[in-house]
Order: sequence, then structure tokens, then C-alpha cells
Amino acid sequence: MFTLDVRVDRHGTPSLSLLRKGMGNRYEKDIISYPLWYIVVGNPMLLSIKNKYKTKITSRKLPVIFLSQIRRNFIVKQKLKRYLAGMLAVITALSTLFTNGTIVFATSSEANISMWRASPNATGEIAELKAGYSHGRMYYHMIDGNPSYCLNYTLHSSNGQLMKSDDEPQTVMTSEQRKLLHYCLYYGHQNNVVAQPSETQCDEYSATQAMVWCIVKGLFGSGSDDAAAKTICNAGYNPEYAYSYYLTLKENITNAYYANVPSFSSKTKSGAATYELEWNENNKRFETTLTDSNGVLGNYDFSIDGFSVEKSGNKLTIYSKEVNTVATTGTFDNKNNAVEITGNSVFWLTGNEGDQEMISEKPTADPITAYIRVKTENIGYGDIVKEDEASAVKLKSS
Repeated sequence: MFTLDVRVDRHGTPSLSLLRKGMGNRYEKDIISYPLWYIVVGNPMLLSIKNKYKTKITSRKLPVIFLSQIRRNFIVKQKLKRYLAGMLAVITALSTLFTNGTIVFATSSEANISMWRASPNATGEIAELKAGYSHGRMYYHMIDGNPSYCLNYTLHSSNGQLMKSDDEPQTVMTSEQRKLLHYCLYYGHQNNVVAQPSETQCDEYSATQAMVWCIVKGLFGSGSDDAAAKTICNAGYNPEYAYSYYLTLKENITNAYYANVPSFSSKTKSGAATYELEWNENNKRFETTLTDSNGVLGNYDFSIDGFSVEKSGNKLTIYSKEVNTVATTGTFDNKNNAVEITGNSVFWLTGNEGDQEMISEKPTADPITAYIRVKTENIGYGDIVKEDEASAVKLKSS
């Protein structure tokens, strides 16, 4: 028998503990213990506590501190009540500091695999991945509340298998392959409901899994990757949809991985060059034309206050009829949903050689943007008109 106990240690730190009842009905052993800061957050979440005795206690959508829920489920000692009241005030105040109402928590150090069948048919031999090996049905894996993908084609995984999170895989990969994997998990199938997936979710998962295998096998962009993915998707519930999802995923990864900015721009505002618009007598305006030698100008929208813009191919013309000698920042926004990965996905290992390794979690990323500054030259232009001083009659120029 187990119970949950909210307690304060000798340092005055509140924590939540899972206790096991031993001989004489005494709660004699801490199975697991978490500081309350890890489980009480400023927005709804799924609280799931697992332990080596296979007991799982789950509370869905726990608010800031739902005192009535805590009182129903936990044994609250009298001396802790004043700490809970104080924590409620502090956490409520902290939650207002985040405009999106979200606090990010670290991945669990270990978690178990949950598995469901993801295809009605076996994929059979996929020669591009391993000639002569006949693969069975696809399976949908989840670890720690996220879809997880197998790194090692042909290696086995089991439902309920305990995995340990790590920043480094044992599977040998180049830095390029690892970067491609992070992009794959950013754009690929995501789902945070630990339950039997729908047929559509299974097809999206299988397409993403196909991409993971192609990347790890070094097939990405080789031409053989599409053939391998086609075979995997054909085993799904809707092969046409699954393969279309794979092609879109590949396009997104390619656009982001090889994304570049216009040659005359900078990815940082501090590094942006300043371009001066010169007076064009024929057009009666200040203007400059910039040429993108990277050939990517068409992938970006450009915006700048106080100036007008014309785009033609890889040429960008910026102009103004007014003098503006203060440098103004213009911004290029990528139109292809390309991002720059700023975080990492999580690798999952058993620690045993020859066991399947997995990867999960969508990494953090920032939109790809670029910047330039522009201003006009500090001069003015006009026409000289000659007039007779006495009659004010305009005179012809000599």
C-alpha cells in the first residue's frame, strides 16, 4: 500500500513523497520524493509519478496549487499549511511574469516505453536500409509523454521497457546527422496524449520514423531516402497521405537546414550594414538597389518604416522622397517557416550494448530573420529660377 505525503524537511523545504506502508501499518520507506516546485506550476499540467514498484499516481490538469485536490489526495501535516499558503502567493506572483503562462521542465531522467501498433501491414524488405531484412509492422512509441523514434533499424524495443534520458547517443552520427534529426523532430509528428493513436497519427508517425531512419543511415537527400520512405508509408492506413506527409517534412527540413539570408543582410541587428540612399534626379527620389548574390531574396518578406520597397528577382530597391538621415532598421522574415534550432531533442538509452536507442521531444527554435539599416544622404536638391528683379519676369537660362 502506498500514500502520498506532503512534508517539510529539516531545512524547511516542502516536498512531495510517495511512501510505502510496511510492517505494523507504518509508512517506513520513501519510494520517490519531489520538491513541490517540480510539480506545482502556473498552468495546467499532467502530474505523473512513477516508481520502481510499478505504481503510478496521476492527477490531470493540476492548477497553480489546487488545495482542495491536495487535501483530498495527500496527507498534509499541520506545520506545512503555513508553507503552502506562502508558496501559493509566491507561485501566483511568479506565474504573472511569464506572458505565455508556461514554465518549461526538464526531461525525466528515466521513463518507460508505451507502444501501439502503427500500421496494419508489415513493411517487408527495405533494401535501402538493410538488404535481405524483412521488417514487420510499424509501432508507435511514446516516452515521457512524447512520441519517440527508433534510431537503430532492425534493433528491438519492448513495451514497458525502461529508458534513461541522455544528451548523447551511443549510435555514431555526424554533427550534420544530429542537426537533421533535431529539424526532423521539430517539423515531424507531435502528440502529447499517451493513448492509442488515431490512424492519421499513426501514418504521420510512420512517415517521421522513416525520415529518422533515412537520416541515421546517411540517406537524406541521396534519392534512396524517398524509395525507403515510400515502402514504409505503403504499409500504413493511408499510404498516399503518409507519403505526402513525408515529402512535406523533407521539404521543411531542407528549407530550414540549408536556409540562408540575403547576401547584403545580417542575422543580427547589431551586425546589420547601413546603406545610404542617394538622390536620383530622373526619379526625383532618394534610392538604392541591393542585389542578393545568395539567390534567396524571394524566400523573404521585407518590411521597413518610412520607406517604400520594390522587389524584382534578386534585386531590392528601397526609396524615399523625404530626407531621413537617421538609420532605420528593416527586417526580412522567412516565408517558408524556416527556423534555426536553438535547443536539442532528447536521446533515450538502456545503457546496454545492442539495445534500441530512441529520440524524442520537439527542440526549441527561433524564426530565421535578417536585418539591414538604411538612411538618405544628407543633402537636398532643387531648381534655380532666374527672375527680373523689377518685373519678376522669369528669365531664360544662359
